[in-house]
Amino acid sequence: MTMNITKEVRNMFSEMKGRATVLIDGSNFYHTGLSLGVKLDFKRLRDFLNSVVSVSRIHYFATRPYIDSSEKDRLRPLLDWLAYNGYDVHEHRSFMRQNANGQTNRFLRTNSMTVDLCLTAIRAFNSNVDNIILFTGDGDYTELVEHLKTEGARVCVISSTKPTRFSTNSGLNNPSIVSDPLRRAADIFIEISDIIDLFAMPLENRNIPPSELIGDDEKDDEENNSLDNELDDEDDIVEDDEDDIVEDDEEEIVEEEIVEDDEEEKPKVVVG
Repeated sequence: MTMNITKEVRNMFSEMKGRATVLIDGSNFYHTGLSLGVKLDFKRLRDFLNSVVSVSRIHYFATRPYIDSSEKDRLRPLLDWLAYNGYDVHEHRSFMRQNANGQTNRFLRTNSMTVDLCLTAIRAFNSNVDNIILFTGDGDYTELVEHLKTEGARVCVISSTKPTRFSTNSGLNNPSIVSDPLRRAADIFIEISDIIDLFAMPLENRNIPPSELIGDDEKDDEENNSLDNELDDEDDIVEDDEDDIVEDDEEEIVEEEIVEDDEEEKPKVVVG
């Protein structure tokens, strides 16, 4: 697909000569889109990246919630579409345990995704990739960026300096989406709001405050429970050109089409 990309946008990526590996922190990327009031289109994102750089691989890292046998795996359609359409999907499960107050937290995250992303980036550079492109604003990856630079890689971080709409542990009021140390460490920082219209569309509820987006019963624990909200919204992403939709047998249908599958890109049937 040919995209109408301006010279100004192409110039943002002009320093990235040679091959590039793209790594997407799924949860952080999702919340960046939500903070900017847009819904992400992964088909257009793939086409955009292939238009501006020589892409070697695109890796998508997802932390999936603990679910029991009675619950629907709502992230599965998205991950399947990504896996069949040019993305290398890395899945990591959260788990259930009780905290110090005896409360059960079913969405407790592990560090396995962070470790996986770091190792994938290092292995990619060791396989003769010249550029590492990170879609994340998470400051935990600052040391990874510093290490890759010392090894000779050119590192690009794509995120936003605009205020986040979600709580963080920084103690700041309305901190930026991207960590300042991460932004400073990168060779190239691209403000995602300058390019996001090329692979996203506005949310109808873009002006609704975060507490209403997440739900009254969850807003006291936004950070730990954000995956549940993420899955609800990412349920809307996988649809095809014939207006087929992903349906929940007992719930209402998905609202709108975001990813349009070309005939050659229709997901395979997953058995088991």
